[in-house]
Amino acid sequence: MNGNVFLYTVPQWFVFSALLATIYGWVEEKKAFSIIGLAIFIALSVFSFYTIAGGYLAPGSMPANLSCGEATPEKAILPAYLGFVATGLLAVPGLVLEIKNKKLARVFVVIAGLVSLFGFFVIVGALKST
Repeated sequence: MNGNVFLYTVPQWFVFSALLATIYGWVEEKKAFSIIGLAIFIALSVFSFYTIAGGYLAPGSMPANLSCGEATPEKAILPAYLGFVATGLLAVPGLVLEIKNKKLARVFVVIAGLVSLFGFFVIVGALKST
């Protein structure tokens, strides 16, 4: 298995687990699960920042057979990773407000969830195009 597969699969697992925990926390009115979901979004953001800063999306890091013309895989998934960093930045105030029992927390959580879904679908699109 190629190590670069993690660049595609790990964020998808983060997104699904964060959304699942958050939605379960809202439906069952279990605050702990909502907090766990927000913490997963923040962890996704840290992972994404580390991936970008570490140069794992640099042109030489992907296998040559995945490259197709000018649209290289790293160029295709970079917007997703930038979106995941933004997800974490949105989840931080959502987490603070959730802990303080403020209704405004849901606004940040919904926006963070939508941004993470954007990143998820960018990765899916990149996988389909290669």
